[in-house]
Amino acid sequence: MSDAATSILIVNFNKKEQLRALLKSLKMDEATTVEVIVIDNASFDGSREMVRAEFPKVRVIEMENNRGFAVAANKGIDQASGDVAVLCHSDLVTTIHVLSELADQVREGRSRRVAGVAARVVSPDKTELPSAGTFPGLVRGIAGAFSPETAHKRFVPSLDHIADHQYATTMCIALDLQVLSAHVGLFDPKFFLYYADADLSLRMHEKQYRILVSRRLQVIKQRPPLGEGNKKLAPHLARLMRKDQMHFFEKHRGGLQRALVGAAMKMKGKD
Repeated sequence: MSDAATSILIVNFNKKEQLRALLKSLKMDEATTVEVIVIDNASFDGSREMVRAEFPKVRVIEMENNRGFAVAANKGIDQASGDVAVLCHSDLVTTIHVLSELADQVREGRSRRVAGVAARVVSPDKTELPSAGTFPGLVRGIAGAFSPETAHKRFVPSLDHIADHQYATTMCIALDLQVLSAHVGLFDPKFFLYYADADLSLRMHEKQYRILVSRRLQVIKQRPPLGEGNKKLAPHLARLMRKDQMHFFEKHRGGLQRALVGAAMKMKGKD
């Protein structure tokens, strides 16, 4: 059992080379109160074997099958030793110091009901990337039935906090596990890949907790592997996005909105 104060949780699925780059960039020997946990979603590209062979200090949690991001993230949270967890996508580059400081900002903000702090995400050329979203309403919900990326559009946060009608993504965010455990709850396992972040942010807002955006802490999103950049959303991912969007509306929107968005989804399904 680790005595770490901060737990870095990385959910991975078939991103071995990007995961390797992230783990190398962390420089784990420079921190003694941080644990790094990779939750592998049944990858078949050798990710688990690579981590165990090259990064023996990293703990690997193997999922028997890919049940989605939310289930994997919850598994990591359940087994985390720290009071703050920093969730990271596996295609980032950063340092252990940046992630530790992100966690410290959560601790420093507890008296102001801060329960989450998101890092700013930049490209390798330092262009800031979208890392926040607006909760979908009726118009975007109906549009999302036909073009799911429309409803799931993100933006670059301009403020130092996430407003009540907005949500923070899970690309790189520090979360107070005490608050999640006692007051907000973990990720909803019914979301497979999308909208779990929106759902968690909305529940945090409802409980009057704050989500900040760090003014100066940045992480770099790696360039996608050759041939994978700017690709149109694959049909199976579009179906998952629609399904997760519908669950969000069923959970958080009124009967009329649910009915109209559901009707649009059924209409799309007949195409």
